[in-house]
Amino acid sequence: MRLQGPGSLLNLPRFSQLKSLNISHNRLGVFPECVCEILTLTELNLSCNNLHTIPVQIGNLQSLQTLSLDGNHLSLLPEELGGLSQLNSLGLSFNNFSHIPPVMERLCAVDKLAMAGNRVENLELSTLVRMVHLRNIDLRLNGLRCIKCETPDPLNHVTQLDLRDNCLDSLDLNSVCNLETLNCQRNQLGTLTLSGFTLRMLLTGSN
Repeated sequence: MRLQGPGSLLNLPRFSQLKSLNISHNRLGVFPECVCEILTLTELNLSCNNLHTIPVQIGNLQSLQTLSLDGNHLSLLPEELGGLSQLNSLGLSFNNFSHIPPVMERLCAVDKLAMAGNRVENLELSTLVRMVHLRNIDLRLNGLRCIKCETPDPLNHVTQLDLRDNCLDSLDLNSVCNLETLNCQRNQLGTLTLSGFTLRMLLTGSN
């Protein structure tokens, strides 16, 4: 798909009733802003397009429920994304994020954070305390070296945590008091501290 010329993406807004649009794997290089004119969209897939930025116009898509941005080169998200009150699925895996985007605090309908394959080397659990809507967090393959908790507040909303294939040598998740599933395989763990009252599945192989 091309951004300009005959048959280009510029023609997409003509489809005034379009609900779902998948233009993944098209090597676009830039986000096609014309897509933000299709106000009927509920699902948008722009994965694997060599994108480096998301325009502020993304905030126009007030009907959007699913947004897939996996496999790009993103390191920031615009604040306008936080105004998408119906968004319940956001894919950010395999990008260049070094931290969890602050806009996640405002995306209250999103209950799963999918950020595998980014560059989050250090995680402060107090960041997640403020994201009370998150239940399932995937931080595989991030090069994680340290997870700290510098707040007395418990992290009582997270129930599933995937920390596979990182570089953790110790892990204290005692404050994650309602954790049901933890996968921390293939790290370098020597110590693991948990509040296990609600734990149903624990995977710790190859440490």
